Parts: sequence; C-alpha cells; structure tokens
Amino acid sequence: MEYLYSFTEGEVYPSPIGDWLRFLTVRPFLPSCGSWRIYEGVTFWYPYRIKIGKNVTLNEWVYLSGFGGLTIGNDVRIGHRVSVVTSESCLLGY
Repeated sequence: MEYLYSFTEGEVYPSPIGDWLRFLTVRPFLPSCGSWRIYEGVTFWYPYRIKIGKNVTLNEWVYLSGFGGLTIGNDVRIGHRVSVVTSESCLLGY
C-alpha cells in the first residue's frame, strides 16, 4: 500500500512520466475529464462530482473537494497549495 501511495504522490516517478501516470490513476474516478496535467500531491475528495475541462494544469499540493459539485473549465491553471472547497446546503430556501 505504501508503494501505491508513493506512486500516486510522484515520489517513484517524477515529472513528466509521473504526471501522466497520476492522470491515468485518477481519471477513472472523474465523470468528465479532458486533457490535463496533474503534479504531485494533488488531493481529490468526492471525485465523482468533479468535472475537469481540456488543457488544465493542477500544480503541486492542490486540494479539490467536489462535495457540492465542481466544474473546472478549459485552459485553467491552478497554482500550488490552492484549496477549492465546495459545499451543498441541506436547508433549501434559506
């Protein structure tokens, strides 16, 4: 298990080979995913609610939470150590 963790974190395979291996590891869990580049340390929570467009770069240690639904458009670059947190309210009408 530690080997898989290291593999997805980029410690075993550095860029650019590691970027593509991380992309292939994460892609099956995302409903909509164009061409993009993912660096080491990127964290996905609720990946089945995240849609990623084409030509997107997620730099080191980005945190994406798709709890409330998250759509990242085309030609987007997200810098290192950025957190994108979405929420969903159960109190409709307030």
